[in-house]
Amino acid sequence: MAKTHLKRWLFRALKWIVSLAILGYLFVQAEKDGVFDTLAHQHKIWPLLGLAVVLFMCGLVAAMVRCYVLIRTMGIPLSLREALRLGLTAYLFNFISVGFVGEDLFKTVFLARRQQSGRRMDALAVVLMDRTIGFYTLLLTASAGVLLTGTLLDSKVPQIKLMSQGTLVATLIGTLGMALLFVPAMTSERTIEFIGRIPMVGRFAKSLLRAFRTFHNQPLALMLAGVISIGMHAIYVILFFVVACGLQVEHPTFGQHFAVIPVSLVTTMLPLPLGAIGAFEGVLSFLYRAVSDSDEGLIVALGFRAVTIIVLCVSICLYLARSPEIDAALHEAEDLEKAAEDHDDSALEDEFLSAGVDEKPAQSPP
Repeated sequence: MAKTHLKRWLFRALKWIVSLAILGYLFVQAEKDGVFDTLAHQHKIWPLLGLAVVLFMCGLVAAMVRCYVLIRTMGIPLSLREALRLGLTAYLFNFISVGFVGEDLFKTVFLARRQQSGRRMDALAVVLMDRTIGFYTLLLTASAGVLLTGTLLDSKVPQIKLMSQGTLVATLIGTLGMALLFVPAMTSERTIEFIGRIPMVGRFAKSLLRAFRTFHNQPLALMLAGVISIGMHAIYVILFFVVACGLQVEHPTFGQHFAVIPVSLVTTMLPLPLGAIGAFEGVLSFLYRAVSDSDEGLIVALGFRAVTIIVLCVSICLYLARSPEIDAALHEAEDLEKAAEDHDDSALEDEFLSAGVDEKPAQSPP
C-alpha cells in the first residue's frame, strides 16, 4: 500500500514538474525578448481589465447554469442559488486537486447526497454529462473558428495546420461518440444486464448506464445545456480579446481569436495541475506568434490567470463560510479518494453506491 501511495505522489509531482518546466521556458524566452519590460512601462486600460473579470464571472455562471439544467433533468433537489454556490465552491477544488479532493468528485458526492436512496449514480451521470457537453462544445467552437476564419487551417506553419486538422478530426469523432451514446440499444435493459456481469466494474457501470438513460428522454434539456455551453465559450473568447486590448499588447484580430482561443483552451483538458498550467500558456504563445507575429501571448495568458485568481478569492470566502452539508460531502469524497488510492474497487463501489442511502435527502430551501 505504501508503494501505491508513493507511485501516486510521484506521478503528481511529475505533472507539476512538466507544467512548471514549460512555464519556466516561456518565462526565459519572454525575458530575452524584453516582453516583461515592455509590459511594465506599457499603458494599461484598467476598465477593460475590470470588464475581463466580469466576463469570466459570466462564463463561470454559464457553466454552473449548464450543470443546473442537467441536475434538474435528473430530478435532484437543488435550487439555482445552491447550484451557483456549489459551482463556486467546487471551482476552488479545481485549483487544489493535487493531494486533495478534486472538483468533479466533490460535486458528485454533494449531489449524490441530495438524491433519493438508490439513485446516487444520477449524480455521477450529471457530472460526466456536464464534462462531456463542455468538452464537445469547446471542440465545436474551435472547429467553427478554424473553418470560418481559415486562419489556422490555411497556415503555412506545419504544426499549426496539424493542430487545426486534429481539432476538426477530434470534433468529428466527438460527434460520432455523442450520437452513439444516445443510440437506444446502448442503454437497453439487455445491454445493461450484459455489462452488469463484467467482473470488477459491472455493478458500477450498470447503475451508471441506467442513470444515463434518463437523458434520452430529455433532448430539449440537453440542447439547452449545449447552447449555454457554446455561449460560455464565446464569452471566454471575448474575455481574452478584452485582456489583450486592456494590456495594450500586439494580438490577433477579434475574428482570429475565435480560432486561436478555443484551440488553446482544448489543452486545459490535459491531466495537468491548475488547468494545464504551462501547456495552455505554451500553446497560446505559439498561436499568437504564428497568427499575428506577437511575442506577447504569454502575457495575455498570465492576464487570464490573474483574472481566475481574483475569482478564486471569492471561492475561498465561500469555502470558509461553508455549511455542514459541504463538510459532510467533503469527508465522504475523501473516503472515496482513499478507496481509489488503495485500489479497493469493491470498497469504492460500496462507499459510493451505499453511503447515505438511509439518510433522508436534504430539501432545497424555498
